[in-house]
Amino acid sequence: MDRGYIKLWRKSLDSGLIQNHNAWILWTYCLLKSNHKKDFKKVVGFQEILLQPGQFIFGRKRAAEETGLSEQQIRTCLSFLKKCKNLTIKSTNKFSIISIINWGCYQHTENKNNQQSNQQVTSSQPASNHKQEQKNRRTEEEQIDEPKKPGSSSAICPQIKIRKLYNSILPELPEVKSTNRTVEAMVRKRWREDNKRQSLGWWHNYFTGIRDMDFLMGKVNGKHFNATFEWLVRPTNMSKVLNGNYKNKENTPWVNF
Repeated sequence: MDRGYIKLWRKSLDSGLIQNHNAWILWTYCLLKSNHKKDFKKVVGFQEILLQPGQFIFGRKRAAEETGLSEQQIRTCLSFLKKCKNLTIKSTNKFSIISIINWGCYQHTENKNNQQSNQQVTSSQPASNHKQEQKNRRTEEEQIDEPKKPGSSSAICPQIKIRKLYNSILPELPEVKSTNRTVEAMVRKRWREDNKRQSLGWWHNYFTGIRDMDFLMGKVNGKHFNATFEWLVRPTNMSKVLNGNYKNKENTPWVNF
């Protein structure tokens, strides 16, 4: 039966992960088990779980049966992959959910049907507005990799790619499905106000570093707060994050800006 495929990047050879055979077995197992559909419903017992792309329900006993590794080996390899920031795991008293970090960057594909549906003009949107939106999208995607003079105000900010980085690296935080002009203006300003930020690598490090800040991830007991994409790109908030105001006390500096 055709169940689709995953992308296996040659970069894995450079990382050395393939030389750790047990970790490599578990890593490829996680990739193959991960859901690729948005808002996929999975029933566990009497509970309905909503999974996002790059997530799946995990159990050590079943993973051991399907990979041939022992449960202790599974536990050791999971800790290693978490430390390498390949995945995160959220556990409950009944099951765990594994999320592949950067799934959207490395496994995202668009089939022809999706492309055609995205290009259709809905009855509620004027054709002219739709064409302009498509033109802006093409301009952003095509020109972002062109060489730009550092600090140039004409450097194009890759709004879409930055949002995709946020969604893939921080799947536990509220997903960005769309943005308004105010948020887009803030992202462009953060992009242009520092030469270092005119790189997707900088934004990757920024979002990755936030994973280790329990307060922003909503993990602090008694605090009902989760950082959002809009919150993270506000000037005052970004300054606080970069200055280490939200670092866990036991953490060492998480990224060199």
